[in-house]
Amino acid sequence: MLPPVRPQLHVAALDPRRPAATAKRVVRAAMATAPSRRPFWVVTISGPPRGTASPTPWVQRAIGEACREHGAGHLATLDASDRLTSQGDDIVVTEDAAGPIWRVPRAQIGSNLVVVVPLAYRRRGRQRQGPCARTVQALTRAFGPSTRGDHQLSSWLDSFAHTTLVIDATWWTPCAARGRLLAAPRCVGHCLATTDWSPGARSTIDAWLDRQLGLDPAGPEPAVTIDGELGAWPCVRWPRRAAPTRHQPLRRRRTTRFDPTRGPFAVVAPSDPQEPQTR
Repeated sequence: MLPPVRPQLHVAALDPRRPAATAKRVVRAAMATAPSRRPFWVVTISGPPRGTASPTPWVQRAIGEACREHGAGHLATLDASDRLTSQGDDIVVTEDAAGPIWRVPRAQIGSNLVVVVPLAYRRRGRQRQGPCARTVQALTRAFGPSTRGDHQLSSWLDSFAHTTLVIDATWWTPCAARGRLLAAPRCVGHCLATTDWSPGARSTIDAWLDRQLGLDPAGPEPAVTIDGELGAWPCVRWPRRAAPTRHQPLRRRRTTRFDPTRGPFAVVAPSDPQEPQTR
């Protein structure tokens, strides 16, 4: 069992009129201890379905602006199903006698790492996979060994001068194991960031998110130190029905949508949540 860890979370409810500015304050607070003369390497974890299962444009823009305040930023888009291949001197390895091999881009060693992931939950067998667990899986697929798990992830993170995890909680999205959308997304309207990457911290953050969303109301409250102010979170329900098949497409339904141009909320059809539309 993982030891109890109390990670610090920088949290803010997104201002619908200025979502990028709100997200920038959260990211800047988490990156305050990052060396200012080191470049930033931003890894975006996205995947199907596009839109709600990918970071929003305003959060990505906020990260880019915060990185430019410290130094030049390099953007790499990482899909949860992708696996990077070695490119000669561009990739080096970190090897431990008791663990597997992890690859590190040579040009990024010693830089500041920022990983951004949306609040997209996936079904893994009979369990749900939160954003922290999904981040570990994506990094393992891209840079780690062929075996599953997060072995030696801490050694890989030690290759960077500073690491930050940004969780774009604009929407909560339930997905099947292969990324298929199970139900309409729910508006959450928050941005979170942390520098705590230990296995215990990741487990605590995912459990705290479950509690905020009402997915796990029983049990003790996960111990998390909050820096900022929490807005209202929706109480969601994990879909009980099976994932739609190719012959049974997901029924389009109206859902509450985060609209940064028309006030706190707007009711729209979930066509492409990256580009807010109103009716």
